[in-house]
Amino acid sequence: MRNGFSLIELLVVIAILGIIASVGLTVYNDFLDEAKREATFASDDRVNRSIDQDYI
Repeated sequence: MRNGFSLIELLVVIAILGIIASVGLTVYNDFLDEAKREATFASDDRVNRSIDQDYI
């Protein structure tokens, strides 16, 4: 009867988790960039409307 995992099995699991984490971080960073871009556009739109109202 065998107890525990072998070193190879543990290394494979760690490698798989590393790949999943790197893909997840890439997607998360893209999400943050898009959210910042949208927030900037929203702020720009508010400023433009405010300026338009001041001149009208």
